Amino acid sequence: MKSLLIALQALGSRNGRDGCINFEAAKRTFQEWRFMQYELANVQSYNKTVCPACHTNPFAIHIDGNKKLFRYEKVGRGLRESYYSERVFAADNDVTNHLNHIESLKTKVLYGGRWQHGSGLTTGEETEQIFSYMSRYNSTTKNMLKAEREEELSESSFFWNQRKHDSLARVLASRFCKAKEAAELIRKELADLSLDEKQLLIWIAELTNLAQSLNKRSVSQNDVQKGIELVCDSIRTKKSQISGVAVSSKMRSRYRAKIEADRKKLRELIAVYNEDNTEKLSVDIDEEGNFPWYNDTPQPTDNVNLQEKRNAAEKLHMYNRTMKEQNVIQLEMKSYLDFYRKKLEEITQRLDDVQNKSAPPSWIIEEPGKYSIKKSSFQHVTSGLTALLLNMKKFYQIKLFEATNLFSEDREVEYNKFQTDSQDSEDSETDSDNSVVSIESQTDNEEMEETLFPLI
Repeated sequence: MKSLLIALQALGSRNGRDGCINFEAAKRTFQEWRFMQYELANVQSYNKTVCPACHTNPFAIHIDGNKKLFRYEKVGRGLRESYYSERVFAADNDVTNHLNHIESLKTKVLYGGRWQHGSGLTTGEETEQIFSYMSRYNSTTKNMLKAEREEELSESSFFWNQRKHDSLARVLASRFCKAKEAAELIRKELADLSLDEKQLLIWIAELTNLAQSLNKRSVSQNDVQKGIELVCDSIRTKKSQISGVAVSSKMRSRYRAKIEADRKKLRELIAVYNEDNTEKLSVDIDEEGNFPWYNDTPQPTDNVNLQEKRNAAEKLHMYNRTMKEQNVIQLEMKSYLDFYRKKLEEITQRLDDVQNKSAPPSWIIEEPGKYSIKKSSFQHVTSGLTALLLNMKKFYQIKLFEATNLFSEDREVEYNKFQTDSQDSEDSETDSDNSVVSIESQTDNEEMEETLFPLI
């Protein structure tokens, strides 16, 4: 901001304008101008904090509280409240109470999300992405007063959400194609295993029961050998993730801590095994993976090691996740189209309220201390309101047309179904309701049954 004002002042001096620009006045004016844009968007029924794909019911939630947005205690609170006044960020007391409630909860992870029935591959670590983006504002906002800091972070979140809105339809279509391709690839891999559904389900139940057993304080003698195999496989997997998945020293350190916890569990299991067997095991067994309880000619199903069982189970669960992901994305596509259809209906109603009524409609609210339309001046601003609403109506029509074209199976949608002219608006809305049959006919709001591998 300072650099911009210095450049403007130098430009003015070069063109014969004397005097300096007041930094505080310019900054306050710019903050009020940005908030005025937010208020105009509300008049247009455009809310950047709402996601069109999950505005009614999010299908997946990823939680991460590390935003890296610190604030010095020495910085004062300031005399004024933020313009947005809890429209974006919750009140301090509500946040404190929520954090106290979360800290009282205890959770324990039994197995990965891919083994959860009904889950897809939806989250995509978006929370990590937005917090990585928001953390860039730490150096400039940690010294700000409370109101200015909240306004700056609110505007930064609006910018992120605007970029998301602009690309959301393309992202949904791309995710659906990737999930469909992944499902076909995994289906072929499952077919190559030549295993029936019953055997795979038995292995999955065995692995799940074993994971539950290993989380107990004591492990039964029958589960000692399987527990050693499972922990060794976990160590090998984490070692490969250090070199192949971890992208930072922090992630590598986290994996090494998990490996050390697995080694501790492995030493306990080996001690139990060595007490009852003459053939002793060492803790280095995880490096080799050769277990003495398997003979040289194992049976194809009765004597398969846990690593092979786990790999087969992972493929099956991954196939189910990709199938569920397709169902979830179809529901998000339908929600996206419903969102913009409702917005189109709402903006059409607002146009009617402005053009055909002499009194301000209910959605025009006059707030003290805020930019708002006064009732006494309503008749003088109807032309401006009409222009704003017509511009947003065209925007909604284009978004609906683009999404329908991307989501439809044949990818061929006539543009005349979404006429951008204000005339014939009722006809264009009727056509838009009939143009998304390919999505609505495939999905509904009920929970879709998850099949194992129906194509095998």
